[in-house]
Amino acid sequence: MLSSANLVDGPIFSSWTEEMKKFSRPVFHQLFVANTGIAEHVGHLHALLTQALSAVQHFIQTPPPKRTTKMVEDLQVLLDALSEGISSLPSRVGGQMNTG
Repeated sequence: MLSSANLVDGPIFSSWTEEMKKFSRPVFHQLFVANTGIAEHVGHLHALLTQALSAVQHFIQTPPPKRTTKMVEDLQVLLDALSEGISSLPSRVGGQMNTG
């Protein structure tokens, strides 16, 4: 997903100093977040990522003989949900959420 904060790196802003760009990036990003409603979705993705990483760590730390099919299935569900959530993000600035 592209945040409008990245726009300051484009050629149209080439006359801006690095200080101006550094100051403007968070402002552009906050405008992007406020105008797209993306914050809740990204928060959900962050939670899914945290769960998936914990599940992967637990799976790796579990000795192979103690790993179960249920562990693999649960991990797959989390990874599929994370993948679906990432795929639903807009692919360009101003893009719409891909909700299906």
